[in-house]
Amino acid sequence: MRYYFVYYAVRFKYWTKYIVPATVFVIVLMLSNITFALLLASCVPVINSYLNNKKEKAARRLLEKQFIESLRLILSALRSGQTLLQSFREAARKTAAPVSGFYSEVLASHNLGNSLDGALSETAGKYDNEDMRLFAIIVSVLKDSGGNIASLVSNMLDSCQERERLTGKIETLTAQGKLSGLVVGLLPAGLLAVFWILDPKLLHPLFHTLNGSIILLLAAALETAGIYFISKITNIEV
Repeated sequence: MRYYFVYYAVRFKYWTKYIVPATVFVIVLMLSNITFALLLASCVPVINSYLNNKKEKAARRLLEKQFIESLRLILSALRSGQTLLQSFREAARKTAAPVSGFYSEVLASHNLGNSLDGALSETAGKYDNEDMRLFAIIVSVLKDSGGNIASLVSNMLDSCQERERLTGKIETLTAQGKLSGLVVGLLPAGLLAVFWILDPKLLHPLFHTLNGSIILLLAAALETAGIYFISKITNIEV
């Protein structure tokens, strides 16, 4: 079943990357001209890439929030007298996916004979999360030098919560800029669609003359540049 899922996932990516843009190009070329067909066909992979990046970013944010919650559970278990291994079992049992899978993988690797810090480091390397890697380093250092693991987990938890607070504040402050980028991207296309519906003859020179094609391509290039620079300005890493 797993191999069938991977197979269809690859096929879906193939369709969205090649087949869908080609289909859009052929359909629009039959209804209009080659310039308009190229513009619309090029929009398909751009929109697909944007949606995929947004989905990946949402998945990373969910993992970060869940990992912070798991640190709270681990800290509570450590302060109640449990060992680090027992606190991992609590985190795997009480948290939701995907972070529960992280602790389950650590425990499974440890049960196969790996040391706890080795299993933690190996598993953290599979996830796109810097906090997990930092946590693995802390556990590895403590194994070699000793120390109060509860105190270090508490300090790490405070740092993660502060970063989470700053991230939320930055998202609030940059919301207007992101909205501006959305307007810049959608307003020209929306106006073009409105004029197309109201009076298609008005747009005839834009799609059926050389000067109109040049203007259309130049406008598309400027739109792309505007969206790119606005996204760079509003995308602030913490």
